[in-house]
Amino acid sequence: MIPFWEEEAALEGQLQQVTDLILELIQDANDYISSYLRSMVESQGKMLRPALVMIGSRLGNDQDESRAVRQAALLEMIHLASLVHDDIIDDADMRRGIPSLQKQLGVRRAVVAGDYLLVRAISLLTDKGRTLEPAVMSHAIGRLCTSEIDQDSEEWDFFISPTHYLRRIAGKTATLFALSAFSGAFISDAEPLVQRRMHEFGYCLGMAFQIRDDILDLKGTKASMGKPVGKDITSGVATLPLIYALERDETGSLQRLLQGKRKFSKRKVGLIINRILDSGALASAESLSEKYLNRALALLGELPDQETAKILSRMIERLVSRVS
Repeated sequence: MIPFWEEEAALEGQLQQVTDLILELIQDANDYISSYLRSMVESQGKMLRPALVMIGSRLGNDQDESRAVRQAALLEMIHLASLVHDDIIDDADMRRGIPSLQKQLGVRRAVVAGDYLLVRAISLLTDKGRTLEPAVMSHAIGRLCTSEIDQDSEEWDFFISPTHYLRRIAGKTATLFALSAFSGAFISDAEPLVQRRMHEFGYCLGMAFQIRDDILDLKGTKASMGKPVGKDITSGVATLPLIYALERDETGSLQRLLQGKRKFSKRKVGLIINRILDSGALASAESLSEKYLNRALALLGELPDQETAKILSRMIERLVSRVS
C-alpha cells in the first residue's frame, strides 16, 4: 500500500505494478547491493513522478497500461538514482525514514548502486511503439545533472538571488515532474495541446513541490520528514526561505551566523532557523509556491477529461495538507 494514494485504488494498483517492474529489473544486481536496493525501492515514498505518467496516459486515444508502466518505471528509476547520488554528495544519514544507501553500503558501493539503477532504467528506452525519443530523456537527465553540479559547486554560498535559485530547482526538480506529466500524455497519443498543458502542469507542480519541501525543512519534524530538520542549512544549500530572509537582514545578524566554520552546531542551526522564521520569509516562499500551484490548477481546467483533472486536483490537495 502507498498511503499517499490510498484514495485512488486503481492508480495505487498501477503504481504497485511500477514497483514490481523495478524490482524485477534489479533482481540480477550483485548480492552486496541487491537487498539494499530492494529496501529502497519498496519504501516507495509518494511515487509522484510515476503517478503523473500513469494519470497523463489516460488523456490520449492510444492507452496501453503496460507501456505506461514501463515509462513510469523508467522515470522513477532515474529519480531513485538521483536520490542515491544526492545522499552521497550531502553525506545524508536518512532517506524516507530509513538509513540512506551510502550509510548502509558506504560511498563506493552506493555510487555503484546508483549507477546500476540508472543503467537498468536506460534499458527501458529500447521499448518499441510510441515512446519518448532518447534525446528527450538525455536532455532531461542532463538538466538534472547540471543543476546538481551547480548546487554542489555553490555549496556554502548562501548569497544567491531568488532567480538563480528558481533556475536551479527548475533543473533539479521541475524538469522531471514536467517530463513525467508530458510523457504520459505523449505515449497515449493525446492532442499536442494537451501534451503541452501537461508539461506545464508538471513544471508548475515540481516548482511548488520543491519550494514547499524547502519550507518543510525548516518547520517540519524529523519524524515527519524522514530526515533531520535544517538539513539544507547543515549541507550548505541555499533555499528560498533563507534567500528571502537574507534580503531582509538589515542588521546583518543572520549573515554573521552563516559565516565562519562550515560545520554548524545544533544550537547555531536553531538560531539560523529562528532568524528565518522571524523574518517572515516563510510566508513569502509559501506565497510563491501557491502561485505555481494556482497555475497548475488553472491548467487542469483546460484538460479534456475532467475525471483525470480531478485526480490531479486531489493530489495537489493532499500535497498542500502535508505536514511532512
